[in-house]
Amino acid sequence: MSPFRLLRSQWEPDAKRLAQAMLYDPTELDPAGTRPQEATDERPDFRARLHSAD
Repeated sequence: MSPFRLLRSQWEPDAKRLAQAMLYDPTELDPAGTRPQEATDERPDFRARLHSAD
């Protein structure tokens, strides 16, 4: 098992319980983990994601 999978298996149950207690849907907190078929590394251009604090 990879180091990431080992660590995730340790904290994931606690994270799921906390999400349920805070009334979050699992897909809001972990979209790639709950819907891996839809996971993508594609992101909008960085400049398009910038937001001014003004």
